Amino acid sequence: MLDFVVCVGGIYVCFLTWSTLQERVTTSTYGADHQRFQFTIVLNLLQAAAASLVGFIYIRMVQRKPMLTMTKHRWRRFFQVAMLSSAASPFGYMSLRYINYPTMTLAKTCKMVPVMAMNKVLYGRHYATHKYAVVAMITMGVSAFMLCKSSAKGIDVVENSAYGLLLVLVNLAIDGAVNSTQDQVFAED
Repeated sequence: MLDFVVCVGGIYVCFLTWSTLQERVTTSTYGADHQRFQFTIVLNLLQAAAASLVGFIYIRMVQRKPMLTMTKHRWRRFFQVAMLSSAASPFGYMSLRYINYPTMTLAKTCKMVPVMAMNKVLYGRHYATHKYAVVAMITMGVSAFMLCKSSAKGIDVVENSAYGLLLVLVNLAIDGAVNSTQDQVFAED
């Protein structure tokens, strides 16, 4: 139980810290000409490095487990996950220029659909009928909640464009490939 509490607490601390810092960096202006930070790939690299460090510390100090034996196949899988994960974020960030944030949130909350689809397409994984039903109900529930929520008046909202929706769909497809490949790595161990 302690491991569970430490893991959940660690996830919340890391995500909340990361989101707070990311928001400060990307919304602040810098220099005499008040420019905004535009190199989100640098932020992704820093996030990956921090996550790797936290994971390493947890495995070595809390679980006290030896590191995995790295085979050529495992290196390829890890590299595949790293490249896919790095490729997904720029599409998500770029989509926010062409769609509003609630649309992005709605799309990201439906992430289970592309994850299941990519698991089926890439690895031939099959799910029980009730799992498809659960994903459909969660997706419809979240969609209904987000779509029926009243919007704030007097706030400038970015209009959604087909290009922005395409970018967020590419982001979701790559995220689905990342998650399904991670599932495959765990299944192979």
